[in-house]
Amino acid sequence: MSDYRIYSPLPHQVSLGYSHTETLRDGRPQCRSHVRGERWGGHQCCKPGAVQVDGYWFCKIHDPEAARKRQEESSRKEREAYQKRMVSYAAPRLLRVLEEIASGHNDPRSLEAEAIKGLTTQTNKEEEA
Repeated sequence: MSDYRIYSPLPHQVSLGYSHTETLRDGRPQCRSHVRGERWGGHQCCKPGAVQVDGYWFCKIHDPEAARKRQEESSRKEREAYQKRMVSYAAPRLLRVLEEIASGHNDPRSLEAEAIKGLTTQTNKEEEA
């Protein structure tokens, strides 16, 4: 068994506030984060603290600044993927509308409104799925 592993408290101990240990067995500070595990309720991260924030120690994975940067990067990638999907959905439909308008369609505004309505309906269905 590794010296870095601290067993998680029993469920009734968690509710009483015994959920976090301050140091590892070798005296180094322990990461303050609560992680999900195979047991009910999860447990405290068993890694040694590397970064101190507001008096609490966090490992390199759970460092609030590093976690924020990972979240921002993930959000940026999701936004880019969403915009790419929207362009792939919208481009053929809008091109068809432009071709019809260029060929002399009688009511370009209604044609445009229908195309945009179809795009927003398709987008809403995708977001629900």
